[in-house]
Amino acid sequence: MEAENAKLDVYGWIALSEYIEIKTEIDDKVNSVSVTTNLALSGLGEERYLTAQAMEKGSALALSLSQIEGIRKLAIEGKEMVVSHDPTVPSRIIASEISADLKEIFL
Repeated sequence: MEAENAKLDVYGWIALSEYIEIKTEIDDKVNSVSVTTNLALSGLGEERYLTAQAMEKGSALALSLSQIEGIRKLAIEGKEMVVSHDPTVPSRIIASEISADLKEIFL
């Protein structure tokens, strides 16, 4: 883990006192949004969810993201995640919702 003094709380969130920087990349050809941050996104190691229903039973971050309409798959590793989504939901909307979720969680 990047920050040595970071600790997991009872819900699996990484508790850090710094701010989060979020960079999103949209790929409309494959209906995905890639997100890179300056913070570790999970203390559980690599996470992969093939359905929104599986996300509901995963980590706290996965659970939170499962509530975003249109998300189909999620992969989290370190400071990066890739989200695949329904083609009927614009990628920019998914990216905006993810950014808002991350800010709410980490700030």
